Amino acid sequence: MFYCPSGVVFSPEHDTLVISLTDGSFHVIYDISSNPTAESQLDSTKARSFSSSDLSSISRRVFIQVEGGAIPHAEMNRINGMVSFGGFPIVSWAHE
Repeated sequence: MFYCPSGVVFSPEHDTLVISLTDGSFHVIYDISSNPTAESQLDSTKARSFSSSDLSSISRRVFIQVEGGAIPHAEMNRINGMVSFGGFPIVSWAHE
């Protein structure tokens, strides 16, 4: 199943694009200006500090905490918008 994008944040200092989808997931595209890839490739000069899976997990944990308890895994964390707040990597989003 495909979900619509609900937010986009670009970080020039990390050369990274973060996209949120309406299903509550986050997706990171690295090296967006030169060789875009969704795969984090660590090397000796650049250390990746976040991944799509990390950001999606954080989003889910925030959703569960805000909603006040155990939420069935099948319940979707629907994100309606995501923006950078005070500069990347701080983001804020609205969910339902």
